[in-house]
Amino acid sequence: MVDFFRNPNLIANPKAGIVKNTNDASTAYANTYNYYLDFTHIPTGQNSKFKAFVTEFNDQFTSNWNDVSVYGRMDPISTFQGTAREISFSFDVVAFNLLEAKQNFINSQKLIQFLYPVYDEVSEGRFSATSIQAPPLLRIRFANLIAGKNEGLVGKLNGLSYQPDLEAGVFQKHDQVIPKVNRFSCVFTVFHTEGVGFDEDGNFRGGELFPYPSSDVEISDQAAPDPSVSSRRIVPADGAQELIQSLTKEQREELGVDINGYSKGVMDPRFFKPDFIRQLREDIEDSDEGQEE
Repeated sequence: MVDFFRNPNLIANPKAGIVKNTNDASTAYANTYNYYLDFTHIPTGQNSKFKAFVTEFNDQFTSNWNDVSVYGRMDPISTFQGTAREISFSFDVVAFNLLEAKQNFINSQKLIQFLYPVYDEVSEGRFSATSIQAPPLLRIRFANLIAGKNEGLVGKLNGLSYQPDLEAGVFQKHDQVIPKVNRFSCVFTVFHTEGVGFDEDGNFRGGELFPYPSSDVEISDQAAPDPSVSSRRIVPADGAQELIQSLTKEQREELGVDINGYSKGVMDPRFFKPDFIRQLREDIEDSDEGQEE
């Protein structure tokens, strides 16, 4: 049995709550593009961070109006009240190995704890339910989809659903179960802490890239579509499954491919690229020819 705690390819960073694995393609992908979901409990400053396996995302904007119906008038008199923003998203927390599964489970517990407020201590070791010091406000950040001008968005979690995927397998011992995959669904109400709306000159106070800042995409670029961006659903490149299964153990270790993770639906992101599949086949053929000579 492999001792994950003595694997030289593992780097644990307890302070950041992230386990880095030099052979884990998903970690390399997340680090390269900074694809992390970052949750901060504002009252305490505590943080919980996950690699962003985002499976669903829905950003809903609702304009609220006060409508008053008047006798003889076909349309109501409408008074604008405000625009609310609510983000619903789901994500999977996937473990590459036992060490990362343990850290993911700890971070998952912390995220659930973030739904609770800070209480005043009325006496030594005693707290009162009526003595709330601070509500459980959160700051969440994910790339440029959940982000403000300089940091994450502030708001409240209206709900959080935790569902461990037991079919994907677990690490277990007596009276303990550590899921390999944890699934979360969140409903996040955003508080507008930055200026929004237009000024008298027609300039949007939140910036021209609101609500998705920190982007290299400029307004002037949107007239010309990027030919490298496809509107098709992202699926593994043709032949990826057969190629993965044909790799030897030595080749998988050299590439950092987790074939067990693939069988559970955790796809190495490189196998979505046809050019990578083509180049990999050529490298394998060259290697086989060299061995025959």
